[in-house]
Amino acid sequence: MTQDQIIRELLEISGLVGGDILLAQGGGGNTSVKSDDGDRMWIKASGVRLSELKQGHGYIETNPRIMTEALRDQRLSTLSRTDAQLEMTQRTQAATRDASSMRPSIESGFHALLGRAVVHTHPVYVNAFSCMQGGEQALADVVGEPVVWVHYAPPGYALAVKVDVECAAFEKQNGQAPVEIVLANHGMIAAAASGSDAIAATLPSRGCRQILFWSIAVGRAGP
Repeated sequence: MTQDQIIRELLEISGLVGGDILLAQGGGGNTSVKSDDGDRMWIKASGVRLSELKQGHGYIETNPRIMTEALRDQRLSTLSRTDAQLEMTQRTQAATRDASSMRPSIESGFHALLGRAVVHTHPVYVNAFSCMQGGEQALADVVGEPVVWVHYAPPGYALAVKVDVECAAFEKQNGQAPVEIVLANHGMIAAAASGSDAIAATLPSRGCRQILFWSIAVGRAGP
């Protein structure tokens, strides 16, 4: 796939979720698409809304392999949270092409770790569970299968490390990487081989449709 095709894919998935207030509120959420060989990644830039991405604006190119190496550098795990985040930011910036004009999303770390196309949103129907006590089990009961649940960590290095650990555990147990990942008190990540598959996992379909219907039912049953 050519660079132009990858960027068109990024713009398409960004527009689909960025224009839906049930998925992306304000400036929240980010998207990325990698090259076929995994050496390059185009990701939404920091400070830009998903709905604002267009040809030549709102995204930057980074090297996901460099960021993955940084996240898995055991030395960073020995630092304070502040120092680890500072070094991760510096190494992420160093992995970014033409970094002088825009900065990559603070959540670039987990984008680098995951599948070829990644869509991170703050869906209200998922956050109804991610922000409630007992939400992990309740969500698993609704979708009828275990959910990759990442306990809260601040966006950046700390969150990316937790995502890496939970996804590795899921893959070891199930023989495949997860497609849908729930971030406690935060939102959801969909990671897949293509933008269309990541969108399918994000929009109210399959398990997410069940979540939406359940949430509506509970709302109607309430006071």
